[in-house]
Amino acid sequence: MVRYFSLLLLFICTGCSRPIADVSAADLSTHYRDGKLGDELYKGRIFTVCGVVQDVNSSWINPKDYICVVLHGSTSKDGVACHFSPNAASQATGLYIGEAVIIRGKCHGEIFKGIPNMYDCEIVR
Repeated sequence: MVRYFSLLLLFICTGCSRPIADVSAADLSTHYRDGKLGDELYKGRIFTVCGVVQDVNSSWINPKDYICVVLHGSTSKDGVACHFSPNAASQATGLYIGEAVIIRGKCHGEIFKGIPNMYDCEIVR
């Protein structure tokens, strides 16, 4: 299963007719789990991240009317939190769990240990 997931993610991130993401959700969460490396590489920057949707929600942690899409990280305990503004929320609500996606946003650092926090997100594909 892990091999299948890795191959699928590799295809999404490097597929011939699709946009190429700057980083995978697994690598991004690993960099944040490894201490200060995540902030040094990503905090304050706009980039694309590819991954598989783990959850779509509007939880208490989101600003009003924001939707959060969580991408699978490198372990079952981490991921990437991608926050969509009210103007882009319809993009996020159209996603389903298990869907492969590429998202562009600005990294604001980690929300919890090993979970990068991105805002002003939009779907690239």
